[in-house]
Amino acid sequence: YCVVTATIDGHSASINTDTVTVTLTDVPGTEVFSGAGTKESPYKIKDLNDLKTMQSIMEKGYGMEGKYFELQADIELPSNWDGLGTLIDKNWHSSNEYDKTQENGGKNVTPFMGIFDGKGHRITIPDGGKAPFKYVRKATIKNLKLYGANVDGSALISSMFLDYGPTGNYDDLDLNKGFWTVIIDNVTLESNSKTSDAGF
Repeated sequence: YCVVTATIDGHSASINTDTVTVTLTDVPGTEVFSGAGTKESPYKIKDLNDLKTMQSIMEKGYGMEGKYFELQADIELPSNWDGLGTLIDKNWHSSNEYDKTQENGGKNVTPFMGIFDGKGHRITIPDGGKAPFKYVRKATIKNLKLYGANVDGSALISSMFLDYGPTGNYDDLDLNKGFWTVIIDNVTLESNSKTSDAGF
């Protein structure tokens, strides 16, 4: 409850509000996952629906910074998969003659910023499909197998972009605090996979 007091010319009056229960969710939408998103209790990604939920949460502007995810089973992506990470305004276009990209130096991006542990499971990319991740910043992706007979682009991360952080301004970067894109550890592109772009 809350007590509100007003004082005018030495006279005071107070009123107490009713008691209200407030439930806080760290990141709205994550309550559907098992786990707490911590290192000790990562969010469990059991199937494609959970991966789609991650994508939906990110489309609402939550990059999942510092949140831990653990893949619980092999997953096959749908043909219309666009990857984790999104543009904030998909209709924005730069007027800067030197940077015509929609990412705007990172300002127009909600990148995946969490820790994704594949636990040795496989993500299969359909013929002509895209990578599981689209935009990343300060992310860790590990212990994951990838397979795609004909991947459109790279197999793990489909979009690389000039990234000066959330403000899109190089001068705002504090390089002493460290600024990095992704740590990739023990991620394997399996035999007979083919990508149209080099790199991950």
